[in-house]
Amino acid sequence: MTPPEHLTVKGPEDILGFVPHSLGYWPAESLVAMTMQGKRLGATLSVDLPGPGGLADPWEFARTVSDYLKADGEADATLLMLFTNHGWMDSASTHARLLAALETALESAGMPVRDAWYVGDSFGATPTARTPAAARCPAGP
Repeated sequence: MTPPEHLTVKGPEDILGFVPHSLGYWPAESLVAMTMQGKRLGATLSVDLPGPGGLADPWEFARTVSDYLKADGEADATLLMLFTNHGWMDSASTHARLLAALETALESAGMPVRDAWYVGDSFGATPTARTPAAARCPAGP
């Protein structure tokens, strides 16, 4: 019998590298949420980011994401990744409000956000960069 393979995580880049393997594609304009059970990764959820109307009042979106993640009954934390090229302007940006709503909903569900990252082609990338850039969300934990 072969023991199960384990993903060794040394940093965010290891988790970000696992996402396309887990989903089968590279997300675009999407929220990817992964549940955690202690130090173990759990379920992976990918949903399209809401349009401008949904971003204006992100609470329904946040509650829906939280409800989906509750299916992992052993989850005790969450990782969030926002795959978008619209960037983070400041703490009042629409994506920052979305992140705040997600943090509140997931905290209430007993799965607080352990970390959150913005992943896009332009954040910190040079004009010749061929790979997406990632950074911690400014409003994140």
